[in-house]
Amino acid sequence: MPTTVLTPIILWNIWKTGNSNLFKPHPPNNITKIFLNISFQELEFLHISNTSEKNLPKQSIPITWLKPLDEYLKLIIDGSFEPKTTNGGTRGVIRNQAGE
Repeated sequence: MPTTVLTPIILWNIWKTGNSNLFKPHPPNNITKIFLNISFQELEFLHISNTSEKNLPKQSIPITWLKPLDEYLKLIIDGSFEPKTTNGGTRGVIRNQAGE
């Protein structure tokens, strides 16, 4: 798998594991489980990238914003990556319970 695809998958797994360990009361994930997740995501990516879009049904996914608790702020981030050009970017916004 090209590094332009594998690098974001690895970084996302590191981020996900760190947050999972921080916010969920369970033992930390071991390194074997992390690598198995990465391997599965590689296979999933290859399968999806080789699937013709003509055969996939279009569907709408409703997106809603859930406000944070009164004492908290919410960080919303998103990113995208175009493997053909290796261009990508991320953006984020911090909001309080009023959405400000």
